[in-house]
Amino acid sequence: GSFKYSNVLIGRLKANTQVSISNFYPNPTNGQSTLDVYSPKNDKLTATVYDVLGQIVMQEQRDILQGYNKLNYDFSKLAKSGYIIDFRTENQKLIRKIIKQ
Repeated sequence: GSFKYSNVLIGRLKANTQVSISNFYPNPTNGQSTLDVYSPKNDKLTATVYDVLGQIVMQEQRDILQGYNKLNYDFSKLAKSGYIIDFRTENQKLIRKIIKQ
């Protein structure tokens, strides 16, 4: 028989260079809720919580470490309603929603 060599390609997988945030769980919540956050570097994550009228009702800044982080949030002091949470890092913006029961 015969054989033929193929062209061999070498590739490199690109590392995740952006922060990623899971949805809140549990959602709806009675107060406590959790997020899983991946960050490619140590960073600060600011969460701004808006009510249905667009008013800021809560704001917190957390330090997140490179890799996976589990962040717990306490919404127990908020009224029963839907909320939009605007998460910001040094160069990124992500939006999540939560319902307080």
